[in-house]
Amino acid sequence: MPIEQSSSVSSAETGRDPRLLDNPGQLPLTGRTVLIVEDDFLIADDFAAMLRSAGATVIGPAESLPQAIRMAQSCNSLDCALLDIDLQGVAVFPLARELRNAAIPMIFMTGIGCDNIPQEFADILCIGKPTGSCHVAGELISLLGLMPGSV
Repeated sequence: MPIEQSSSVSSAETGRDPRLLDNPGQLPLTGRTVLIVEDDFLIADDFAAMLRSAGATVIGPAESLPQAIRMAQSCNSLDCALLDIDLQGVAVFPLARELRNAAIPMIFMTGIGCDNIPQEFADILCIGKPTGSCHVAGELISLLGLMPGSV
């Protein structure tokens, strides 16, 4: 089965990305489905909680490449993906190719350095870990071209 696409307070004061500042009834990722592929449970759980609080439907987290591919293929409406590039020693790039072929935007995350990403994915944002879940959610909002209240 193929994958289908489907304020004045500063961030320094709040510790939150300004794209995620509360706007009652208008969560920036409402109606968006995000696949999380991350083999570290604590990191995955933190990202999932933040994305849900921003209104997203979260698929996963998947902790292995086969599990991630199954989840992506079974999702009828996937808007974007957050991909750890190293899943227990296995590269996530076969899934990234499938996502790219389906025109699904993605962000790479890595604790081993962004230098390990193949040239074919040089245009994909890579975020080094550790990083805050709020930063990642803000980058997904930017990737999707959303601003709080625009959904």
